[in-house]
Amino acid sequence: AQQSQLFDRLDNLKNKQARAQSLENILRNHSNFYAGVKSVLQEKDRLGGIIGAVSEHLTFDMHYQTALEIALGASSQHIIVEDEESATKAIDF
Repeated sequence: AQQSQLFDRLDNLKNKQARAQSLENILRNHSNFYAGVKSVLQEKDRLGGIIGAVSEHLTFDMHYQTALEIALGASSQHIIVEDEESATKAIDF
């Protein structure tokens, strides 16, 4: 029984580690973003004035992840910019 519990905990840990790695890859590659948002974020250094997506600048307790995902919805992909000119460049891009 003890060994079974240990294997269950180990399996649970491996699943959480895999999920964390997957989420890190998504953030790094912007693979979960809409195509237009992804393009702007990938070219943010060239465009200038692009700070990043809302979801990239949130810090929170993982306990609240689902609630935040539901509350933010697609607005988590909104792009934060330094000024109006940067927003115009991103839109024109």
